Amino acid sequence: MSSDSRRPAASIDEDRLDFEAAEQAMTSSWERALEGAAEIEPMQPGEYAVQFDTSDRTHVVRLTSDGTAYAGHCTGPGYQYHDGPCAHLCAVYQRSLEGVLEVPEVDLR
Repeated sequence: MSSDSRRPAASIDEDRLDFEAAEQAMTSSWERALEGAAEIEPMQPGEYAVQFDTSDRTHVVRLTSDGTAYAGHCTGPGYQYHDGPCAHLCAVYQRSLEGVLEVPEVDLR
């Protein structure tokens, strides 16, 4: 996608996320996203409602990309203490790799 068609920059409250590191380390968040059935409902471009079948809580995830890097945020309590992407963010990312949903491209500079 050309830089002309990208949406404006991601919100400043979104963190850079390293999904490759989470996958390589097989973090508990990455594993939970792989193993757990997550219901993901797109709300608006780059925003998703995510609920795992093992939980009665739905959390809102924001995820954007510049085509290479990712930035995002999750309303889940686990994200407040994260050192990488939480399971909700990992689930959205994994679904995007499968082509099930699309993560919008924005300028992350």
